[in-house]
Amino acid sequence: MLNKTFKSLSVKKYWRIIAVILIISGIIMVGTGYHGLTQIPVKNSEHQINSGEYESDDFNFSSNYELMMITNSSNYGLVKESMAKYISPGNISKYAIKPVSSSDGTLIYKNLTGNYVFIAFNSQKPLMDYEFAKITEFNDVKYSGYLAALGALFTGSGIILLFIYIVYPKLKNNNKKI
Repeated sequence: MLNKTFKSLSVKKYWRIIAVILIISGIIMVGTGYHGLTQIPVKNSEHQINSGEYESDDFNFSSNYELMMITNSSNYGLVKESMAKYISPGNISKYAIKPVSSSDGTLIYKNLTGNYVFIAFNSQKPLMDYEFAKITEFNDVKYSGYLAALGALFTGSGIILLFIYIVYPKLKNNNKKI
C-alpha cells in the first residue's frame, strides 16, 4: 500500500514532502540544541583587590572539572589560591597555569586539582565571564551546539528545496507570459 502511495506521487510532490520533513526535523533539532546550549549558565564575578587588580571567585577543581574563562584583559592568569597574595603584574606569568587551549580571549583549564583563582590586571574593570562545570556537562553542551548547527542545515536545505519545487516554477512561468 505504501509503495502504491509513492508511485502515485509525482517527483515534485515527493521532493516537497522531503523538504517539509527537513524543515520540521531541522526546527526540532535547533530547538533541542538551543535548550542544551543554555544548560550551563555563564557567570561573572570579579572583585577589585587593588587598583587595577581583579580576582575571580575561588574555583575548587577536582579531576573531572573544567573551567572556561572569557577575558579581555591582556595580563591575566589562573593561579593557586594560596599564591594569589604574591601575584603582581610583573610576575603573574611566572605563577599562572597554562590553559589547555586558548583562542580569542577564551581559555580552557582542566585536569587540575585544588583551589585556584583567576587574576587579571587591567586599567578598567575587565571581562571575566566563566563556566565552571564537570567535563561531561561541557561535552553535552558541545554536542548540543552540533545538533543546533545540523538542525539549521536541515532547515535551510528544506527551504531551498521548497523554493526550487514550489516558487521557482511559478516564477519561470510568469516570465514566459511576459
